[in-house]
Amino acid sequence: MTNLLWSYDSEFLVTHMTSEISLVSTQTWDKVHELTRSSETTSCCWNPASNILLIGSSDGLVRILGKQEDDFIIRGEIDGKDSSVNCLNWSHDDKYIAICREDASVTVYNSIDICENFFLAQSETLSCILAYPARFLQFTSDSDIFSKSLHLALFTKHMKLSFLTPRQPVVATRTISMYSVADKGVPLREFECTSSLICFSLSSRDCLATGVTGTKGSNIITVYNVFNDEKPVEVESASDQSDTVTSVSFNAHGDLMAASAKDGVITIYDCETWSAMLCLPNLNLAIDS
Repeated sequence: MTNLLWSYDSEFLVTHMTSEISLVSTQTWDKVHELTRSSETTSCCWNPASNILLIGSSDGLVRILGKQEDDFIIRGEIDGKDSSVNCLNWSHDDKYIAICREDASVTVYNSIDICENFFLAQSETLSCILAYPARFLQFTSDSDIFSKSLHLALFTKHMKLSFLTPRQPVVATRTISMYSVADKGVPLREFECTSSLICFSLSSRDCLATGVTGTKGSNIITVYNVFNDEKPVEVESASDQSDTVTSVSFNAHGDLMAASAKDGVITIYDCETWSAMLCLPNLNLAIDS
């Protein structure tokens, strides 16, 4: 699966597959940097200044990389005690870093503690254990709310199967739940997707974009308004094969959305008209089926 992530300054679009992380320049749309990790990369996130990149991996570690001239160096790590990282997110106001793991834990850290004490044990702002592991987690633009999607499904390659029992059926939830960080995890709102969720992204303009599985609608990105009940917008994948959407990501301004398809095509959309502006088919990111 190809995952996408804009840097906050929109200078880079990060793509990652297994152990390979690529940085694509948004000026030339060429691959300008490549990082290779020894363990499988499961999630990445930038800080708002776009000079620190967090990389979560299947070995449970979150590595902290700092930008130094034209390269990235490891500046520290957060130990997850061998529980695979499912998703990372850094809040827009630079206050919080959130991590969800395969052991069903969700932890929110103070980002200042992380950045100033790279190799020390980190204090937790909020920590909770869910009924099932969360696959996606993202702060909204006001940072006191984060969203996560809970699911128990075989289509997610990062999902370990050891916890499945006959009393826990293999199903995929379609629900995205929103919680308040300021109020210690109080539930706020839920969104019900049309099918099993693959990916989602929140924009600074209060838009929520989702991609789902299934033979019908898997090439459709559905865009909701987070705080009202307006009819959602359906955006069709611009991939030549109309292939399954694997990742969506908004830039920091919320005016551009990137989406990847299973065939490796990355499409950039204008968020005013939801029309495709650019297709990037030649980044060597096609998925082996």
